[in-house]
Amino acid sequence: VFTNVEVKPGPFTAKPKRYYTIETQSAASSPSTDRYALYTSTDNLESPLWLSDPSAIVFISNGRLMQIPVSPTPARNANSETQAGSPRPAIGAPVTLTSSQGGPPLDNLHGPLGRRTNGSSLLFGQQSPGLPPQNLIGIRSSNGTAFVMVFPTARNGHLPNQTKSGYGNSMLGDELVYALDENGRSDIWNTPDALIVIRSTSRSEQPDRQLTKNAGNNTGPAYSADGSTIYFTSDRSGTAQVWHMNADGSDPVQLTNDENNNYFSSVSPTAPGVILFTTYPKDVKGQPDHTPILVRRLNANKTIDVLARITGGPGTAPSWSQDGNYRAFVSQHLVYGD
Repeated sequence: VFTNVEVKPGPFTAKPKRYYTIETQSAASSPSTDRYALYTSTDNLESPLWLSDPSAIVFISNGRLMQIPVSPTPARNANSETQAGSPRPAIGAPVTLTSSQGGPPLDNLHGPLGRRTNGSSLLFGQQSPGLPPQNLIGIRSSNGTAFVMVFPTARNGHLPNQTKSGYGNSMLGDELVYALDENGRSDIWNTPDALIVIRSTSRSEQPDRQLTKNAGNNTGPAYSADGSTIYFTSDRSGTAQVWHMNADGSDPVQLTNDENNNYFSSVSPTAPGVILFTTYPKDVKGQPDHTPILVRRLNANKTIDVLARITGGPGTAPSWSQDGNYRAFVSQHLVYGD
């Protein structure tokens, strides 16, 4: 009960501070809308990603690869009851993951990678320090001890000069699927043998394959857990919608079709379904910062559940843990005052 309440202006600053929060969510119930703030910072946080062993979340902060340890057990309240919405609290401060390649900023984090690559390795975009900067693609192990370039081989070095790393890429074994921006349109390509160690001069004899052509802008490709399907975002219907196709590019099927712009984010590793994020109102184009966003789950039967309503941007990047039990994403908050 509140009494004698007075509302008056506070000592607000002219310009608010922007805070970024890594939020986690349990996937145990269907759907779970409880959320837990794992880590908050005024630094730009992007692309939270559970490692294959969900004992930590990696993310990008101001171009650096960071890792925060996560408790092996859920958070509990004073009565020792499992705390709703907090699957696992952080148990330490974030640390920077170092590498033999330092300096250039990272973005567009994907992983963990499976099959012939180490299950705890991460796929990321990295800007070269040269002028003009080039967007490279690479793999970094989660402990920062190895670095391997992933380089489409038959495009004659075209990808690093032309691709926009925010367009997304995904890897399964030695195969890389990526979005390439050429002549004002983005299409999805596949590299059959992408792993090339730095300083190696070898090149695969298998040419890259173009999987989409003359059908709008196609971005953010990612393999399904079994590698048979590629999910991606396309505006070929007039707005950004989520599609999937066979791994060879055949039989594209539109999965979402509403008045908003829907962007693909993460495939469930254990059951049919994907996480997507939706910008609204419908006239919002692209993925600008501090935009109203719906984090949603697209089910196998094409029904859609709303998981969260947040303010976010391109770094929101919802992702599933590898055991299918948790989700993570980044929200943004404008805070006025000292």
